[in-house]
Amino acid sequence: MRAAGLVVVSTHAVSGPDGRPRPWGASHLARLGDARTRCGLPSRGWQVLWEWRSTDDAQRCVTCFGPATALAPPALRVVRSSP
Repeated sequence: MRAAGLVVVSTHAVSGPDGRPRPWGASHLARLGDARTRCGLPSRGWQVLWEWRSTDDAQRCVTCFGPATALAPPALRVVRSSP
């Protein structure tokens, strides 16, 4: 997901059945370069999930995703635009 400069982040990531990384535990939203998620958790060192679909999550932070998901389609794909 890459809407309004936001990316999906998680404390840990694991490989899914298709080989793409997916969140291990809750996923959050943050702006690249920010030290905190939208809900205020410190996120330095967290995994950025460059390719993410809304179906990848076991749990999403409702504070982070609440306003953002109202604007987003149900299945999203993040495309990394720069290294």
